[in-house]
Amino acid sequence: MSNKFVFESLEEFLAHYQSLAEAETEPNKPASSGTSPWEFKFESGKFKKDDVTPDQLKKLEDDFNKKIVPLFSNQNYIGQKLDVSISAASSKVPIKPSGNVAKELQAAGYTPDNVGLCKARGATVVNIIKDLLYNTFGEGIDRKVFMKELDKKMTLSNKPLPNIGPEYSKSAGDNPDDQKYKDNQFISAALTVSGEKIPDDRFISCKMDKKFSGGQASAANGFAGYDETVFIRAKAGQKMQIFFDPITVPDAILFSYSGKEVKLSPFSGTYGAKWVKSEWTQEKEDLWNKNAASGKVATAKKETIKGKNYLVIDYKDYINNYINKGGVLVKAIEAKLKSLGLKPIKELCPEFFDAQGKIEIYRNKNLDQITPSTNKENPDYTYNLLKDGSLPQSPLADTKSFSIMITKNAVRDSVTLVAFSPISGTAFNIITQCS
Repeated sequence: MSNKFVFESLEEFLAHYQSLAEAETEPNKPASSGTSPWEFKFESGKFKKDDVTPDQLKKLEDDFNKKIVPLFSNQNYIGQKLDVSISAASSKVPIKPSGNVAKELQAAGYTPDNVGLCKARGATVVNIIKDLLYNTFGEGIDRKVFMKELDKKMTLSNKPLPNIGPEYSKSAGDNPDDQKYKDNQFISAALTVSGEKIPDDRFISCKMDKKFSGGQASAANGFAGYDETVFIRAKAGQKMQIFFDPITVPDAILFSYSGKEVKLSPFSGTYGAKWVKSEWTQEKEDLWNKNAASGKVATAKKETIKGKNYLVIDYKDYINNYINKGGVLVKAIEAKLKSLGLKPIKELCPEFFDAQGKIEIYRNKNLDQITPSTNKENPDYTYNLLKDGSLPQSPLADTKSFSIMITKNAVRDSVTLVAFSPISGTAFNIITQCS
């Protein structure tokens, strides 16, 4: 520690944390750094931000970039809370009650004593850190919004440590400028990382191709078969392209990151609006629709295609005339969007409805992107009929309709991920690319 009124630096700030941050610690176990002094200096009796010189601020910024910035990029602590406790200490040399320092403290709303001085200095340091955090990570974000999100990720508390060290007696001839008093005037900080372990299936990471599964969707759960808070595992500032693939049975996916980077995809599936189950027989239709009566799958009907009968599931007809009867599906989706403070369907996803106002069902792959079944006993009827032109193709969704590019926000990890899957059980894939 310096022999002046010095606050030893962020170079030492959280000294024990460096090894902690680099280690593969278990995220469900709270971890903490020791309390380390800073090399940040106020002159005696000073406590305002204006008292900080450019050189002092530059040193603080350098240390901030070395020690604080990596905390927000450390993927061991995605979804964790960072608690930084700032402590300003003072010696037992009292503040002169009628002096300028006492008056300035009172004018700023603090008590005219060492307790007030410690609180004032701690508050200044906290505000400087907040400024640095916003300047570093808050580009393009309203400051009030950023600070609100910061509160979810990081707590900056001010805990004064007044009147420590050797006793002081003016009558005994003690010198207030003695080094033994100056050595007990410093600022320190302690950091604690805490939070429960997040399951691996709740992460969206770079270079990922992962299947997500949920339950049966119905009006009772807002037709959301999957509705979870998941977490972006990427470094702060990293860009991530996220693709949604509902597989064969059409689903609509809602992805909301910080309420600004939002994507509502239209209903889409591998083949689009129709899926040909098999060649038709009355027995097959009865058996299939017996299962459909439980609400677990869509109903199937006989359809003649080029003179041959097939058992066909018309997803667009089923979703519009059965599931959305009375508009219940659309109302449920609108209610979910409203609960999250998001715009309505038509603004988030103009292609959600067709020209007649019906829910559109898109295909999200070209035929050359599909690997059909080679099982001769159970051929891929849909693929084959689409390929030879016997089955009309559904509109192909633009890639932008089922993908979103986000930039990892330093102060926000969580995403609201919802799959509206009213036709059958919930299953969809997420594929990511990072740059």
